[in-house]
Amino acid sequence: MKLLFISSTFPYPPNEGIKLPTFYLIKEFSKRYQLHLLSFCSPPEKKFLNKIKEYCAEVFLIEFVPSKSFIKRVFYTFFSKQPYNVKQFFSINMKNKILELVEKEKFDILFFDFFPMGYYSKFVVSPIPKVFHYHDSMSMNFYRNFLVEKNFLRRVYWGKQSKKVLNFEMRLPLWFDKITVVAKKDKDWLIKNAKIDEDKIEVVPNGVDLKHFKFYTEEEKFEIKKKLNIKGPSIIFRGIMSFKPNIDGCLWFLKNVFPLLKTEIKNLKFFIVGPNPPKE
Repeated sequence: MKLLFISSTFPYPPNEGIKLPTFYLIKEFSKRYQLHLLSFCSPPEKKFLNKIKEYCAEVFLIEFVPSKSFIKRVFYTFFSKQPYNVKQFFSINMKNKILELVEKEKFDILFFDFFPMGYYSKFVVSPIPKVFHYHDSMSMNFYRNFLVEKNFLRRVYWGKQSKKVLNFEMRLPLWFDKITVVAKKDKDWLIKNAKIDEDKIEVVPNGVDLKHFKFYTEEEKFEIKKKLNIKGPSIIFRGIMSFKPNIDGCLWFLKNVFPLLKTEIKNLKFFIVGPNPPKE
């Protein structure tokens, strides 16, 4: 079976954010399907092309760097019906390449990966089954950011975006045969708030690479701590620290949980590891 995997991010190296689940999905799909990848990429990422070709019959790249313009973000927040993230990742070249491949090749499945790529499906008029791997409900994500945001302007932004994303999510059943998310909480939110039929959504949880993240013996743990000069028990949080839910989660843990643990384990340490942490 031939699968066209349409990605918003070039999935190598799998070292952060959406690259991680996208890379491992491609790796697993390649064991079952003849996989063709269509992906955005930035010029520096092209040097990793051979790494991803190991898993793909063909790789098509659209050179594209999403805009980070503050002015555009403000404009689209107030004057566009589409969520900013959809506008930010829209490319005529990507749209045309999808339509070209669908017309030319005989694919069995069209697989759209992550939020920005969902919009492209509306242009594909084809009987080929279309699957949207949404990962998370972004309207829920944005609404939660709205609830905890203290800055007035950012709060306005999150509030407006959450409503626009919810409207976007309500149209997904028109564009896709199946929608997948990684947690039941996201599925429940989409059923209740986006009014998506339960049989349209499947929960496909994220997995763990147990060859890489293996269980260590006490002796191995001791040697690792010795090498890193870590004394006593410790907890680590690993994530992109410019991502609002990660920031909020760490601050909540430090305020509500860590003090309780410290009363039981006096020399406990908490390590937050990840790029671009805010001052707090």
